[in-house]
Amino acid sequence: MPEAVGTFPRMVGAYPDGSLLLASDAAASNTAEFKTGVRRERSALLRVSPAGALIGQVAEVPSTEQYASVSPDGRGFRLQSLPFGRRTVMAISGNDLYVGTGEDAAIRAFGLDGSSRHLLRVPADRKRVAAADINQYWKRLVTSGSSRDGEGPPPGEIPYPDALPPYAALNVDRAGRLWVGESRLPREWDQPATWWVFRPDGALAATIRIPGRMHVLEIGEDWLLGREMDADERETVSLYRFRPAR
Repeated sequence: MPEAVGTFPRMVGAYPDGSLLLASDAAASNTAEFKTGVRRERSALLRVSPAGALIGQVAEVPSTEQYASVSPDGRGFRLQSLPFGRRTVMAISGNDLYVGTGEDAAIRAFGLDGSSRHLLRVPADRKRVAAADINQYWKRLVTSGSSRDGEGPPPGEIPYPDALPPYAALNVDRAGRLWVGESRLPREWDQPATWWVFRPDGALAATIRIPGRMHVLEIGEDWLLGREMDADERETVSLYRFRPAR
């Protein structure tokens, strides 16, 4: 892998010609550059050949919003995803890369040459984050077995966002439709989740509700495959059928 793609690039997806899209994040290299607070680095989206040769940069976008803090001994730093923070979500369809940064309701499309265009706006309601939502977030984390075990800053130190970003996930089905999943507060995690389905031209085709504790794995022309978690925290894989919008 060429040095230009960074030390720990992550794969976003593959294009029809077999080339790959990698995301390479910028990061502070030492503690002296680090300051406690909310930070959002930039991700270079790089297209490489199947052999790993760099073809070119498709775009540069914000990465996941994080909270940074210096370790108690002052010798290192800690990074964690900012609860309720903005994150960039991406999906590839044909030669188009769909990108949502969470800064607003817009989704943009990028071509192989780096050209971009506004594709759509997600019709999401603004969801404000209240103190009760923050408390429930940490309680649910402990209940699910993701206990902090004393790691990271105290929850009261973190500057939480006032509202959720308008969406939390992107997916593309086999018919080329773009699926956009809503952001949800902890009290909504067990309730059905809303996904908006858009045609390739950005027109809204349908609104679909799926089980709240489902992670979407793949979407076909008239089916959805997902991994669900039941009340006993057991995972199952389920296939759901739907009627495509005309």
